Amino acid sequence: MAKTYTSLLKIASKWISEADAILICAGAGMSTNLTVYSDPEVFKKHYPGLLKYGYKTCYDCMGLEYDPNVPDEVKGAYVIEHVHSVNEKFGPGENYQQLKDLIGAKDYFVWTSNADRFFVRAGFDTARVYTAQGDFSRLQCLKRCSDSSIWDSKPIMEELRPHIVNSRLTDAKYIPRCKNCGTRMFGNVRAGDWFIHDPFLPVQESLISWLEDIKAQQKKITIIEIGAGYNTPIVTRLPMESIAREFTGAHLIRINPGNPEIPEDLVQSVGIASTDALSSLLELSKSGLNTEEVAAEEAEYVAQREKEVRRPARNYNWKDVLLHLRG
Repeated sequence: MAKTYTSLLKIASKWISEADAILICAGAGMSTNLTVYSDPEVFKKHYPGLLKYGYKTCYDCMGLEYDPNVPDEVKGAYVIEHVHSVNEKFGPGENYQQLKDLIGAKDYFVWTSNADRFFVRAGFDTARVYTAQGDFSRLQCLKRCSDSSIWDSKPIMEELRPHIVNSRLTDAKYIPRCKNCGTRMFGNVRAGDWFIHDPFLPVQESLISWLEDIKAQQKKITIIEIGAGYNTPIVTRLPMESIAREFTGAHLIRINPGNPEIPEDLVQSVGIASTDALSSLLELSKSGLNTEEVAAEEAEYVAQREKEVRRPARNYNWKDVLLHLRG
């Protein structure tokens, strides 16, 4: 059985090479350079004014809006600075370009839980990037007074940022507010039941059509899942497993240094526990593979997994998940 890291990489490289289409699924682990969400030192550098209220990372700030101990002027300043940082200050790491080079000219679609728009900023086609949890390119009403209460964030940020001094807005009148009802605004992201999915519906519909076409024509699809752990598995890991089960000849490549495990019933899948798998796969694609040798390793690997199958995992239908995400 092919158990070594190198063997798994070769099998994965073969599946990518033979695929008619590539579905990329990315979780938070793909944007490892966006450390402001998890690194207290980086957070301290960019949002020093929130430290005295007990906040240490941007993950902590998910509930900032509901904290009565934080003044509205500080909350408003955080929204403005964070939206600006995600959209302008921080950017995609080299792994995005590696992934882009790896898939080359193949037909692809991106399904990501990340709201940073790094895929688009790295050159992926915006019409083929579905951001299931929304993104910060827009602001929306926190009351969701109407499904049209959404505005481009950039001009609003450019107007309001000059009014921030020491992590606080100089006047409450500069707090980003809905132009329809006056309620405070936040990024157009899935952080509460107020999230408006409408701007992302056209791309989601295209994704569904793309997948249904692949299934109907029995094209070979390879799923490259990267950095999708257990924070929101229903948005990433679980629907990928569903597609791998449902589509004829589908392959799942799960790249995750902490959670590479794969369901027992998905024999045509590999779990790779590595932080540099993309660069290694890219090197393999450039150097070429001994196809007969890798085919033999793949056959041995799959045969062994078939022997070890004990029970199927619970299936979360991918299309049902997408429809549910519409809210």
